[in-house]
Amino acid sequence: MKFNKSVTVVLGVLGLLGAFSIALMEPPLPKGITLPISDLALRLLMVINPLIYLVIALGVGGLLAHRVGLRAPLIECLLKKNKIGGIFADQAKWGIPAGFVLGAIVTFVLNQMMPLFPLEYREASQSAPLHPLTRFLYGGILEEIMLRWGMMTFLVWLPFQLLKKGEGKPPAGYFHLAIFLSAILFAVGHLPMLFAYQIPFTPILVVSILIGNSLFGILTGYLYWKKGLESAMLAHIFGHVGMMSVEALL
Repeated sequence: MKFNKSVTVVLGVLGLLGAFSIALMEPPLPKGITLPISDLALRLLMVINPLIYLVIALGVGGLLAHRVGLRAPLIECLLKKNKIGGIFADQAKWGIPAGFVLGAIVTFVLNQMMPLFPLEYREASQSAPLHPLTRFLYGGILEEIMLRWGMMTFLVWLPFQLLKKGEGKPPAGYFHLAIFLSAILFAVGHLPMLFAYQIPFTPILVVSILIGNSLFGILTGYLYWKKGLESAMLAHIFGHVGMMSVEALL
C-alpha cells in the first residue's frame, strides 16, 4: 500500500497545533483537588492523549484514505502548487453555512433545555468555557483528523477489504455506515468530560450531548466523503463560530 507522506506531514503540523491548543484549557480538576505539579506541567500532560490519537489517525488516513476514495483535495492541490480557488470555493460554500447553522441551532436548543440539566453542568458551562483557539484548532482540525481522516476512513476500508477484497470502489452503504459509526464515537467521546467535572449522568443530559454531537459528526462525515477533509474542518470550525455567536446573544 502506498503511504501519502506529503498530506500526512501537512495534517500532522495542523494536528499538532490542535493538540497543543488543549494546554489553553483550564485543567478539569474536581473542586478542592490539587496535584503536586505545576499548572503548566498539568496542562502539558493533557496534550499526551491527543498526540497519541493524532499519530494513529495520521497513520491510518495516510495509508488507507486513498484506497477508499477519501481525500484532502485542498492540501493535495497546494502541495502540487496548483490553483486552489475552485476547490476551496466548493468546499466552503457547503461547509461554512452548514456548520454555522447547525452550531447555532444546537446551541440555541441546548440553552433552552438548560433548566432540565444538572446544576453542576450549568455551573461548568459558565465557569469553564473553552478557549476560542482550542475550539477552532482542537475541535475544528484535530477532531476531524482523528474521527474522519482516521476513524471514518478505517470504518470504510475494513468492510471494503473484508467483503470486497479492496477491489473496485466501496459501495455508498459503506460510507453511510462509517459516517454514522464515527459520528456516534465522536459524540460518546464528549461524555468523559462529565466525569472530569463530576457532573451527574442524567438521561436527558446524556441523550442531548449524544444527539447534538452526532449531528455534527454526520454533517462533517458527509462533507468528508463528498467534498474532502477540509470541508469537514470548515464545517466544524464554523459550527463553533455559530455556537459562540448564539452564546454571545443569550
